[in-house]
Amino acid sequence: MDDSCIICGSREFCEIYPEKLSADSFSPYAFSARGPYREAGHCQIVKCPDCGLVRFNNVITEDEAEALYKQSYYLYEDESEYVVQTYFDLFSGLAESLHGDRRVLEIVCGDGGFLEKLADAGVFEVTGIEPCQSAVSRAASSIRSKIITEMFRLHDVKEDSFSLVAAFHLVDHLFSSRTLELLLQKAGFQFHKIGALANRFPVPY
Repeated sequence: MDDSCIICGSREFCEIYPEKLSADSFSPYAFSARGPYREAGHCQIVKCPDCGLVRFNNVITEDEAEALYKQSYYLYEDESEYVVQTYFDLFSGLAESLHGDRRVLEIVCGDGGFLEKLADAGVFEVTGIEPCQSAVSRAASSIRSKIITEMFRLHDVKEDSFSLVAAFHLVDHLFSSRTLELLLQKAGFQFHKIGALANRFPVPY
């Protein structure tokens, strides 16, 4: 299992806190976005001595995580409007950098609210990727057909197929240290929002 740093690729780490896991740590409920993940415990928390990234070490495989994310629950309907507005405000200052080419991919798009906001602006061609079937089912009908209900894979992004890739808290969940580097080679621009603690599975975003 790859426990290398997702930023610099280093395999060295210093433990900050030992893991605290239980049977409840590996359930669809524990993997639900913005859910009560504190009750599920946490993996070993470590710090990369080379770049300083604080993260969780992996304890399950990517396939196991994919199955749990697909079965996870949509628990943040009451928060969605505010989350979307926050992301849109962060993004709006970058819109002019895209010039005339405005094909946007959002990785882990949830209920598609951010994509819907971009589409409503009338100047964006949008696509989303989201593994949680429950979240995608809540997307607006005009957006749902534009969402790929799967885990993100690099082959989903063809060379120069998008002018911008938006990813909110995605870095917290990557297994491969090469993903960001390879993604940057395929997309013209990336926009990431990263939490205070960059984590690994099984703690949800």
